[in-house]
Formats: sequence, structure tokens, C-alpha cells
Amino acid sequence: MLQYVFEKSYSQTYTIISYVTDDAIALPIAKKFNMINSFKHKIIQVFRKHSLPRWFVLVIDISAVFLTFLLSYLLRYNLQPETFSWSLAMKQALLVCLVYLIFMLLFKSYTGLIRQTTIKDTFVIAVTNTVAFVVLFILTLCSRRLNFPQVYNVPLSISMIHYGTVTVSLILFRVFVKMFYVFVSVPTSSKKNVLIYGSGETGIVVKRVIESGPRSGYQLKGFIDDNYKLQGKKLDGFPVYSQSVLNKEFIETEGISVFIFAIKDISAEKKREVLESVINLGLEVLDTPSFDKWLNGQLQVRQLRKVQLEDLLGREPINLDLGRIEAGLHNKRILVTGAAGSIGSEIVRQLTKFNYKQLILVDQAETPSFYLNNELKEKFPDCRYKFIIGDVTNELKMDFVFKKYHPEIVFHAAAYKHVPVMEANPHEAFRVNVGGTKVVSELAIKYNA
Repeated sequence: MLQYVFEKSYSQTYTIISYVTDDAIALPIAKKFNMINSFKHKIIQVFRKHSLPRWFVLVIDISAVFLTFLLSYLLRYNLQPETFSWSLAMKQALLVCLVYLIFMLLFKSYTGLIRQTTIKDTFVIAVTNTVAFVVLFILTLCSRRLNFPQVYNVPLSISMIHYGTVTVSLILFRVFVKMFYVFVSVPTSSKKNVLIYGSGETGIVVKRVIESGPRSGYQLKGFIDDNYKLQGKKLDGFPVYSQSVLNKEFIETEGISVFIFAIKDISAEKKREVLESVINLGLEVLDTPSFDKWLNGQLQVRQLRKVQLEDLLGREPINLDLGRIEAGLHNKRILVTGAAGSIGSEIVRQLTKFNYKQLILVDQAETPSFYLNNELKEKFPDCRYKFIIGDVTNELKMDFVFKKYHPEIVFHAAAYKHVPVMEANPHEAFRVNVGGTKVVSELAIKYNA
């Protein structure tokens, strides 16, 4: 039995790179695979760099109108061309092309990007053709009543056959181009399987965005919805599941790797519950932005964002009243203890945004203080501050700081915070966290901060 060694190539197909047994069989197969792979890569490059010009699409559409009209004549006369006048048929075909051209230009049915055809594009084609058919129908009736030349008297049966064939032809052409683009652009095997939470309007929009963007790298496997009336049914060809399927066995069986949140009318507590369950399953979780953040009123795959920490709060995030904060800090002397620590340094960075009088920064750690000092000089050159190396448990030192600078507001962030380390050294945790807070609190009262 032949055995081959495969290597995954840039286009995600597999190329035979070596063989074990018969050269006469293996080498031609390998050559054939490489030729297909090379051809596919060239097609991909053409699709990525070029798209059909609008005028060319219009020419294709009008050509389809012309050819399908002649086909309609043949169908009407049972494929017997000798039974009707070809000269008259050609003249009427040109008339029909003119009518269809007018409404194609009016409704711009040729302007859509064919490889990303949507339901909206097919609807525009259907409307364009319907209006053109109605106009031709009225023109034929007027011709018969007012004795117009025979060229304007397009048989109604032929018009009806033509309306159906040209509509189907134009839609199938676009579907074919789109499916071919999907085939050559991203192999199915390289896409991430997706579950969408919410089968309402937003969920449908996300589904269509995923399907209309072949290079998005996503492949829908189904919907999750809490509405029991929808569970067990199919929506646009995809199954709707209950939340009970969110378990390890189902995820592994279906190969799910991405979970997209596409529902807005849900409580923060419920959202937190769902998010925690899917995060625990190791899924990548994306959220759909609100409608006002869609680009030109249309959602794009790149706008799907990873869930934020506030999504797990179980409540609505608290928005700070920056106006009140500004008023409270305006022209004040502010003391920050533990200023070089992770919490204290972030407090300092936030304070630089306000119009304070002076910052007094206290920390006992020399190296972190050095780095924060350099950061303030580089990023906040207008920052008015004084750095002091000192221990908050040293009452005499802290009394000197309060007495000299008279801070009006104190942010006390000096503390040991790594719990396991402090549990092993409880005496130090008590001395700094409790003792330091006692010293700073009493001095704040003493100096009316």
C-alpha cells in the first residue's frame, strides 16, 4: 500500500513532498497536487487584488438580458426557430435590453461587489427586473391598443418567460462567483467553528456578516437561544440549541472554538452567568458592539470585540462623574502614599489629568520610585510633584511631610498586597497595613486633610 508524506502549504491545502514506494505513481500525483495548489494560489491573488469593474458587470447583465430573451423566444416556440421571425426577435431583444438598462442604471443593480453578494443585492435585482417587466407589459398593451409598430408588441408569454429566466440567471451568476470565491479563498478546515448566542435580529446580522466575509475565518455551527419555542428548530438552515449544550462533550464533538454574544436585551447578571460558563470551557468569547458603533450602519467582522472585564461584573459598570472629581481636586495639594506601587502609580497617572496644585508622592521603595520619577518627567513634563522616600509607619517622618506640605487630600495606597506572602509574614502585614493606615489617618485628622 502506498504511503505519502504531506506538508501543509500557505493556502492550507496539502502538498505531497515525498513518497515511500513507487516513484512512477507518487511523483505524477505529487506534481498534480502542486499544480492545483499553484493555480489556486494564483486565483486567490487575483481575487484579492482585483474585482470586476462596474461597467463590466453591467455589460454581463445586459448580455444576459439579450441572450435569455432569445432563449425565451425559443422556449415559447418549442425550440423550433423556423416558426418565428428572427429579425423581429432580435429587434425586440434590443428594445428589451434598453428597458432593462434604464432600470439597472436607476436601481444600480450592477454596483454590488459580486463576491460578497447578499440578500439585499438579490432583492435589488428582483425589483429591477420586476419594474422592467411591468413597463414592457404596459408597452405591449399600449402597442396593441394604439397600433404601434410590431417591434413594440412583445408577446406577453415571452415577456413572462424572459422575466423568470433572466432573474434566475443574474442571481445564479452572482451566487456562483461568490461560492467560487469562498472555495478558493479560505479552506473550510482552517475556519473556526462558531456558536452565536441569540437568534434575534442581531444574531441574524452576525450570521450574515460571517457568511458574507469568506476570509473572516469563522464558520457558523448553530445558535444558542433561551426561547424554548425556537430550540430544536432551524434558523436559516442552522440549528437552534438551548444553553444546556454548553458542555465539554458538545464543544469537543462539534469542534467549537469561538462563542459570539449577539443579544442586547439581557440583564448584566444573566450575561455574566453565560460568559463564565463559556470561558470555563476554554472558548474565545466575542461580543457584538452596539448599533451606533457599526460602520456606516453595517457590522463588520473586525468589529467583533473580545469581552471586557465589565461584562463579568454582574451589574452595569459605574461611570465616574469627572466633573465632580475635577471640582474636588481643583487647586488642591494631594498626598499619595505608596506612590510607586502598582495601585499608587496608576492613581498618580490619573491625577495628572486634573488641575491640582501639587502632588506629594511618598514611597519607601527606591527603584520603583526612580522609574516612576522618570516616567513623569518623560510623559507628563508639566506635572507638579515632589518625591519623598519614606516609610508610612515612621510617624516622625510622616508628621514632617504633613507639617511641611499640608496636603488637603490623601490617597493612602501604601500596603503589602500579595496575600500568600503576607500570610507567611503576618507580623509585617499588620505592621505596615494596619500600623501605616493608623499613622496616616491620625495625621490626616491632625492636619485637617
